[in-house]
Amino acid sequence: MITQHMTNRLVIFITLSLITTVGLLKSLTVLGGDQSLFVVIAQLLDAGKILYKDLFDYKQPGIFMFYLVAGKMIGWSDIEIHLFELGYWLLFSVILIYSLKDYHFFRANYFHALLPLFIVGVYYCNATFFHLTQLEALINFPLFLIVWLLDRVYKTEQHVFITYLAIGFLIGIVILSKLVFAPIIFSFLVIHFIFTIKYKSFIHIIKKQLPPMIVGFMLPLSVFIGYIVHYQIEHLVVDIFLRYRPASLDSPIKLIPAGCIRRFRGSGKEWLCWRYLPPLAY
Repeated sequence: MITQHMTNRLVIFITLSLITTVGLLKSLTVLGGDQSLFVVIAQLLDAGKILYKDLFDYKQPGIFMFYLVAGKMIGWSDIEIHLFELGYWLLFSVILIYSLKDYHFFRANYFHALLPLFIVGVYYCNATFFHLTQLEALINFPLFLIVWLLDRVYKTEQHVFITYLAIGFLIGIVILSKLVFAPIIFSFLVIHFIFTIKYKSFIHIIKKQLPPMIVGFMLPLSVFIGYIVHYQIEHLVVDIFLRYRPASLDSPIKLIPAGCIRRFRGSGKEWLCWRYLPPLAY
């Protein structure tokens, strides 16, 4: 038992060391076009500019907040932003090792400590300057936490209120990062609720699950709504998020009028629904 424990610790150390080494090498990469824009917007937000009024972009605010936190905590240079991302992925790796060891995917426990190499390590090895520190990669951390917490609270029924509060908060973070991930979140919740109804009851969802989840979801959302109301940019946010869409990928700043249906059809949301709804219905 002592030997096994020492082996697990050694493998964890090697795994995190390898990820750190690759991440440090990747930190020398210059920021890509999108990432450079995110840094500029985050710096201007830090200087007091108003998002969607003084600074235009059709993206949700989550990615700008990530860069703002990175710049405030470490610095605004390319290397410092990438170092913040490295810390982000190391935290994800530690949580992966901790959370997945109880599932016994492998006969030898130390194999669980190697999993971050095949997730974070593969990401670092394949990511170019355009892929590093992009939302589509970063969002996998909260998405994983949502799935893990849903499974954990369903099986253990421990700390139910706090867990569903955290799940709701993470859902709010994901939605405020990119609306296109809403169908993915929806599929997670539907599957969770189906199993809850099958083995518990619908009343359990109403009493135990939805109230803390809604409260948690409203925490980040209320901050954003408060920001919108304070700076009186309600019409801008509605137009940018719902009524208009980019004219093309080559001219992302030029927007053309589009109702909710046309905006939906011209975005990745339609593709996601076609991918997720058939297996969900099955």
